[in-house]
Amino acid sequence: MKKAIEWEADENGCWVCASHHRVKGGYPQCESDGQRYFLSRFVYEQCFGEIPEGLCVCHKCDNPPCINPQHLFLGTRKDNTQDMVKKGRNRNGILPGESNGQSKLTSQQVLVILNDSNSNNKIAAKYGVSKSTILRIKNRKSWRNITPEIHHGEVADLMLVP
Repeated sequence: MKKAIEWEADENGCWVCASHHRVKGGYPQCESDGQRYFLSRFVYEQCFGEIPEGLCVCHKCDNPPCINPQHLFLGTRKDNTQDMVKKGRNRNGILPGESNGQSKLTSQQVLVILNDSNSNNKIAAKYGVSKSTILRIKNRKSWRNITPEIHHGEVADLMLVP
């Protein structure tokens, strides 16, 4: 490491890096042995040892410039994405279901749509959405967190899948 690491503690116990350039997303970057790394990855390795292949360093605090080793943990990309969605902090603005401010439907409406045998055009008109929205729901491209339970031809309780 060519440059000393400087940080400032904040009220959440984060060690916010003040010494290194931040790349898109706010993650500070460093250079070691001619390679560029996220500083959180470098700090993790210095404190806890080598990071197994295929794992990334994730933040418990959801604060990209934080380099506090106690706020860092290992996980797969899938683990990191699931953690992000669970905490409702998708950076690209795509939140699931009703959490998404762009959603025109409720979970209960989607549950009914999944079991509606009318034409997609008719369903779309009923809910004021496009036919492609209905197709994405029925083909499980959107609202995948909702699965209907059917009893005697009627929709039972809404089931949310993590």
